[in-house]
Amino acid sequence: MIVTILFSLVILLTLISVGKLLSIGELINRVRNRESYKITESENNWNALLALFMLFFGYLIYFYFHFEYVEGGKLLPGAASVHGEAIDKLQTVSFVIISIAYLLVQPILWFFAFKYRYKEGNKAYHYAHNNKLEMVWTVIPAIVFCGLIFYGLKIWNDTLGKEIEGDKLTVELYAKQFDWTARYAGKDKELGDANYTMINDLNSLGIITSETLEVQFENINTKRNEVLAKLNNFPIKSELAELKKELTQYNHQLQMINGLIKKNEEAKFIKAYDDIVIAPGGEIHFPVGKPIELKMRSQDVIHSAYMPHFRVHMYCVPGMTTTFGFIPTITSAEMKEKLNNPAFDYVLYCNNICGAAHFNMQMKIVIETEEEYERWLKKQPTFADSFNTKPAEEAPAATDSTSTTTSEPVAKL
Repeated sequence: MIVTILFSLVILLTLISVGKLLSIGELINRVRNRESYKITESENNWNALLALFMLFFGYLIYFYFHFEYVEGGKLLPGAASVHGEAIDKLQTVSFVIISIAYLLVQPILWFFAFKYRYKEGNKAYHYAHNNKLEMVWTVIPAIVFCGLIFYGLKIWNDTLGKEIEGDKLTVELYAKQFDWTARYAGKDKELGDANYTMINDLNSLGIITSETLEVQFENINTKRNEVLAKLNNFPIKSELAELKKELTQYNHQLQMINGLIKKNEEAKFIKAYDDIVIAPGGEIHFPVGKPIELKMRSQDVIHSAYMPHFRVHMYCVPGMTTTFGFIPTITSAEMKEKLNNPAFDYVLYCNNICGAAHFNMQMKIVIETEEEYERWLKKQPTFADSFNTKPAEEAPAATDSTSTTTSEPVAKL
């Protein structure tokens, strides 16, 4: 609160100071008997010289960043994925075209500002228009821009518009404030079903199996009964509305769980048992040269899965699943050697500001050979192992969402 007040005072005092300076300028003009809008030839000459300085300064900045970062290798290294090479090529083409336009147009712009500055007695030459010249400076940029757009759309479609074919690895990236969880499809090569209503302390991804359905049903039903008990004890008026809201939410959640239980009776939810879950703080491992299909979800707000070295960037949106496919081409060990940096790591970032700890939302990525990946994979427990369960033969019976396991009378709302 204090910081906000101080910040507001600084802005207010700054505005007052600017107003006073403008007033002083007006007083000086009155003393000199000069109209405030009239610009002297001396002032125009200074502005003209500043125009030449801006030309020099702009070129200086351009060439500094070009040699320091582009030629100096301080930008991201070459893409470590197949599609990333095309993206890098598009970036290079765009950079070259923009550079040519900048280097050619800026001298003309600032030179004209210098040469045709105001001088006493000068008269402007009236030049209405030139159809040919206007066509040239309209058509040429339009052709260049359209070429870049169509080129970019082709790369976009090649990257995101094609189904990943062949023997692919399917991995889910699950985002929540402020960490990542990864889930690998098991031997069946399919991710198990999941639903947000199944999320609890033991099942952070909301994965659906017979056992998780039973646990979640008991968990929500217990919470519902606790709310009913409070309602039956005649709560104070200020608590009544919140308790009714909680009861409605729990009833809705139980209805959804019952719907999943009925589906489980028809076709068992068994795909998730062999899935492998990598908890926050762990590492994501990918085999080099193998197609990777990423499926992304979010639990709370919009996040963004960003793997800069693979040129991968996709939003993670609550309530829907987004996908991105790529093929890694350079192992972590090869990239360390290429950059001469033993401490280098590929990293998964969140590239959409999602809260106070957004900066810390990271997960290490390891790209390795197929053999190394298989050895790592064998050491990882499946969801059935980590949940201390095994595929069940029977699913829990569907129960009316309004039922209760307590002898407390049901409150009428």
